Amino acid sequence: MYKKLSLWLFVLWTMFCVPLVKADIQDVSFSFCDDTGSKDYLAWKKNFIVTPGQESEICIQFSTSSETPRKILYGFTNWIMDPIGIPICDSDKWDNNAFSKYIINTEERSFIIQKDQPKTIREKIMVPIGMSGVKYGCLAYSLSTFEWTWLGWMFNLVVNKVFPISLFIGKGGDIKNNVILLKNSWGAYTTNNQVKATMDQNNNLKIDFLVKNQGNISENITITGSIHNILGFEKSFSATINNIGPGSEQHAAADIGIIPFYKGPFTVSYTVNFTPKFDFDASNLSDDIKNWGILIWSAQIYLFSWISLIIILAILAIIIKFFRPRKTKIVTA
Repeated sequence: MYKKLSLWLFVLWTMFCVPLVKADIQDVSFSFCDDTGSKDYLAWKKNFIVTPGQESEICIQFSTSSETPRKILYGFTNWIMDPIGIPICDSDKWDNNAFSKYIINTEERSFIIQKDQPKTIREKIMVPIGMSGVKYGCLAYSLSTFEWTWLGWMFNLVVNKVFPISLFIGKGGDIKNNVILLKNSWGAYTTNNQVKATMDQNNNLKIDFLVKNQGNISENITITGSIHNILGFEKSFSATINNIGPGSEQHAAADIGIIPFYKGPFTVSYTVNFTPKFDFDASNLSDDIKNWGILIWSAQIYLFSWISLIIILAILAIIIKFFRPRKTKIVTA
């Protein structure tokens, strides 16, 4: 009985727990042809300027350190931007998606690469006349064989590598650099609906702004300012958003910290600085396009406190009593 159980345990262990390495994608490296420095260095994402109706080119290069030739499969897929501006690539449907239709290629996207013999590939891009803005996608590649095979042929694992690409459609003069603050509802009472002020039970104040990129290029945002009152209280604050994509909305929050227990009315003064973030060579663009923009605003906010309410009511009572006409008492003999 124990011998049979041990035999079955050994079979299960060999089927599920013993990997055999067949190939490794890590020994295949990739770069764009115009990248500087080591070929192993990869930019976080690559942007290409394309003109509608005109053919452009993406030049990419693969190499391998493997002593065994590798067969590579590659293609183009979509990406989405997460809430903090980080692109997430879709590794499926490489050549049947919204982004790949802009990449012209009638040949099979696969090749064999050998050590010390880099492979250069030139892909053609064409976007229709009338299009504008930015289109986001990724280049994805993998080995044509499974990287890991489990004994018993139960499981196979394929690893894809993906790299974000964006196409800016238009000319340098078509770049729009524009940021606005949107209505940011709720919170404390304010004379400016762009400022949302909230406070916790420990008198810690947070100020929140809702930023929208109305341009067609990514932006870096910095919001600085101060909050103060007539009694001499003042605190500075700052909030940042890095790489907010075109058309995207994102919150920028600043923790003010503890405010006076009496609360009451405060003045918030703030400045919004926005700078275009170029993912391509912008040296030939006009300085007007590369310059940062600035918005300056202020708001009055009222933070409720029972103490301040009692003080206000007491002052009102004194004023009313002081100005209220005195009664005249008539005395008759």
